[in-house]
Amino acid sequence: FILFKNSTPEEVSQMTWVFKILSGVMLTQGLLAIYGTYILALNGEKFLNKISISLIAMNVLLNLYAIPEYGIVGAAWATFISGLSAVFYYVYYLVKSNQKVFKIKHI
Repeated sequence: FILFKNSTPEEVSQMTWVFKILSGVMLTQGLLAIYGTYILALNGEKFLNKISISLIAMNVLLNLYAIPEYGIVGAAWATFISGLSAVFYYVYYLVKSNQKVFKIKHI
């Protein structure tokens, strides 16, 4: 790969960290797709819109801090934190509305 051939070991290490963090983001995105569809079926469009706007603002603010301080790794962490926060909000909404998030004994 061109990226690895022309990169220093420090840059490769940084790329590896970003890849690991963004792999966690993919997990949160999968959970958001599942829970988001469930919330949508419960007529939770307003909630989803409010949370989306809030998390966009959160991600922008985290990026404004993290990118100058930590670079691309900081941006990856900001994205992961925003996605994980969304999962917590979604689960909170489902628990608050007395919906079963999942049943352990059926897994």
